[in-house]
Amino acid sequence: MSDYIETHGYRSVRDLLLSRLEERAPAKIQLLAGPRQVGKTTLLSEIADQWEGRAIYASADAPEAEPWEVDGVLQGDWGRWIVEVKTGRYSAADLKGLAVASTKFPDFSPVVVCDPGEESPAEAAGFRAIPWPDYLLGGL
Repeated sequence: MSDYIETHGYRSVRDLLLSRLEERAPAKIQLLAGPRQVGKTTLLSEIADQWEGRAIYASADAPEAEPWEVDGVLQGDWGRWIVEVKTGRYSAADLKGLAVASTKFPDFSPVVVCDPGEESPAEAAGFRAIPWPDYLLGGL
């Protein structure tokens, strides 16, 4: 999208992203990527401010992000979710970021998407767990 920004300008990218975010569920996931200093953070901060409570902006590379880093924050007609994806074996200690995020954003339900048969660590920690095949075929 950085080439698009350079070719079409900031406002055009903002308008395109806003129109895509307004699509009814299941909307497509939007990825905004580009080189440093092209306005990605500014654009997302502006959109989060306009959406007043319908959006969360959190930088995954900021120093303060580490304690509550999660794999996804989803919101739509189907609910509000904080998603942690785990493959292979994991423990409740590996879910620290999910625990902190769910405390920070209590209106969102935490869920762990994991390998089949690996639900017990999440459930023991008090989180809903769903095997990834069930998630992909049936959703949350």
